[in-house]
Amino acid sequence: MLSLRGGVNDVDIQTIFGITWRKASIEDVALTVFIFAVPVVILVVITVVKKIRYRRIHDSQLFLFKLKRLGLSNFQIKIINNVIGILSFSNPNRLLENPEFFEEAVARFLDHVRESGEDGDSQSMMCRDITVIYDKLYFNMLFKSPLKGVRDLDENQLVYCMPAPGRVLLGKIVSWNGHNLYMKVFGGQSRLAGLGLNRPVPFHIFRMGDAEYEFTSMITGKEGPLLLVEIPRELTRKDESRHPYVEVILPALLSTASTDFSVEGESAGEAPTEEDRGGPDEGEEAEESDRIETVEERFPCTIYKINNYEAVLRIHIRLDFNHRYYLDFTVLDFNLRILARVITTKTVEEGDASYYTVKFDSMSESANNVLKKYVYEHL
Repeated sequence: MLSLRGGVNDVDIQTIFGITWRKASIEDVALTVFIFAVPVVILVVITVVKKIRYRRIHDSQLFLFKLKRLGLSNFQIKIINNVIGILSFSNPNRLLENPEFFEEAVARFLDHVRESGEDGDSQSMMCRDITVIYDKLYFNMLFKSPLKGVRDLDENQLVYCMPAPGRVLLGKIVSWNGHNLYMKVFGGQSRLAGLGLNRPVPFHIFRMGDAEYEFTSMITGKEGPLLLVEIPRELTRKDESRHPYVEVILPALLSTASTDFSVEGESAGEAPTEEDRGGPDEGEEAEESDRIETVEERFPCTIYKINNYEAVLRIHIRLDFNHRYYLDFTVLDFNLRILARVITTKTVEEGDASYYTVKFDSMSESANNVLKKYVYEHL
């Protein structure tokens, strides 16, 4: 350690050039490190914030593409964005992971709607739109057969009812027994406070790709968030649900499906072989040949409009509403074979042509994916 000489402090360093260099203290070192560390920390924070921001942008873009591929309209996408805001999700793709996220947000939204003074009809229309969104997000089933009774309902089918004027409850059917349906009401047990029992209540069901249904029944009890609804004797089928078309001109072939073949296998190129059927007997070969010729008698037609569920055809023969038909056409270099049935008709005098609207009853999963992609690209 240096001693005090000529007024030089022992903490100073005397250089050979005659300059006295002050030795840094712990405080000086800490101050210097802090001065240099501040811009480094700021730079790191800015970089991290940019990465988080870019990730959110990419997550939002990915989510938007997923919603478009599911066939949601711009109006429905705006509703979903509001749902994400209610849930405060940084990554919107989380909404697709669990239906309970959507159900929780919808319950809060309906509470706000009721408190805002919207009447029962307005709430019912909102519940119908919510049902469509819910079905597209989590249970996007293309084909739905008409219901014969409440027992034919799919689990997780949304149902809404109006137990009192201005009060609409939205929920889903989770199970049933011999006497009651169990309806889980969105929002939990608090939504059932003050609900009267054992009086007729109208219930509404909207099945996308099928139709709207109504029934009236009694609410017989409550078990937590579940409503016990007496199984109704009658289920009324109302208006069919229709979907927007894309206008196209596609050449196609139509053949009568007089035999119940597996459309799944035919679309995928998996028609049963003779070995799979155990081989035909000699006495049955002629009959089998005639039957195949009858099924494969094809008539040219043109598809003018199409969506994921239906198509509008122009053809010069008369079609039978009691028959089902195979519709063969090509999109995106993929040969589609779809089992369809006629639902409406219109005759045009020019050329004696008829226009038929056919509803798709069955197709393979690969054909379904190709058709959805084709319709999406032409929207």
